[in-house]
Amino acid sequence: MQFIIHAWTTLSAQAGPLWQYAVIAAFVSMILDSAKPKRQEGEEKESEGGRNILMLVSLLTPFLLFAHACWKAYEARDVGLMNAVVVVGLVVIVSGVIGWIIAAAVPALGRVLYRIAPWVALAVFAFTLYVTWEGAWSAFNHWVLSRSA
Repeated sequence: MQFIIHAWTTLSAQAGPLWQYAVIAAFVSMILDSAKPKRQEGEEKESEGGRNILMLVSLLTPFLLFAHACWKAYEARDVGLMNAVVVVGLVVIVSGVIGWIIAAAVPALGRVLYRIAPWVALAVFAFTLYVTWEGAWSAFNHWVLSRSA
């Protein structure tokens, strides 16, 4: 537990307070997205059209958070890759478990949360893109340029 707290504080100091807010917002968004309860008998299947785009957005959000955290740790000359893996990994896993518990324990609440999840995911992605674009782009450029020479 102490390692997790240390990883969070180290990454927060390196990546900044907006990154912290983006991680917290992504945590909430992933809880909402994973709160889908099982369909009841006679319940119609929801249209998946808009959800496919937002599923991609939900996958890109943790990736951007991870890339930004790795780049900031690299800039600080810290061995922060493990910190980034731990923090972003725990956010994804714990939020999924919490959403699953909500869906199993209170299906009516899970349905409501799941219905608003795409809009929250889109807002969180926009905020995360605003916060992390520079670090993620720098990490990508560094990776590409280090392999081209």
